[in-house]
Amino acid sequence: MRWRLDRTISLAAAMRPPQRDGHGQVLPILMYHSVSDEEHDGGHPYYQTNTRPERFVEHMKWLRDHEYQSVDLERGWQGLIDGSLIPRAICITFDDGFYDLLHCVWPVLESYGFSATMFIPTEFMAMPRQTFKGRTCLTWPEVRRLHEAGMRFGSHSMTHAELHRLPDTNLRRELVESRALLEDHVHEPVTTFAHPYAFPSEDRDYVVRLRDALEDAGYTRGVTTRVGRARTSQDPLLLPRIPVNSHDDIALFAAKVRGAYDWVGAIQRASRSLRRAA
Repeated sequence: MRWRLDRTISLAAAMRPPQRDGHGQVLPILMYHSVSDEEHDGGHPYYQTNTRPERFVEHMKWLRDHEYQSVDLERGWQGLIDGSLIPRAICITFDDGFYDLLHCVWPVLESYGFSATMFIPTEFMAMPRQTFKGRTCLTWPEVRRLHEAGMRFGSHSMTHAELHRLPDTNLRRELVESRALLEDHVHEPVTTFAHPYAFPSEDRDYVVRLRDALEDAGYTRGVTTRVGRARTSQDPLLLPRIPVNSHDDIALFAAKVRGAYDWVGAIQRASRSLRRAA
């Protein structure tokens, strides 16, 4: 196994006695992308987005064995706010709408009694079948099939664009039209959104612009790529998540779920702010 500083620090942090959280309850929101046997080329494990099927099974088994219960984003956040969050609640999310959700992910979730939310870029769910980032995407009939089986869906924009580079008109179109199309296909209100690409939290003007656009488009909950677990002190439209991939063995996965990886979020924000100031 490749040595990783983030893993070493997190496993050391996981060995400390648990600290009382000053913000009350927390909600871990897992961020997966693809689940397949495909291997990524090089790069630091932190940036990998694929999870091998056998590793995904290990993760779900660990959650079940440790009595975690899955909740959707709306229910989880409401539980944080009013204090009704069930013990060991966890929110499981997937980005990008890849086909492997149907044949690799859903059967595993179902077998372990978990639900999840898939955030999809709606333009890629069309027929004939599309590809995104070199991977096969779901089609709308498959989205409806998964929804009928219990999967929840949220918007990941229309085209998976770098939203912070778009003018207001295009940004709002990405949010409004993707939500409307999703609602047409799943026949229920869609109120959740996942920000595509790395979230530029250091760009305060953009954060305000995005938040206003999300509210105007009718979203009530949103997630980003900021690292950490969700707390009531955070903005419900810009919640952090815990990135997960094939390199997360059970020791690191457990440390992430239990909060020993949250420190990465502070490093992440500081690094981006320094780069912006340079």
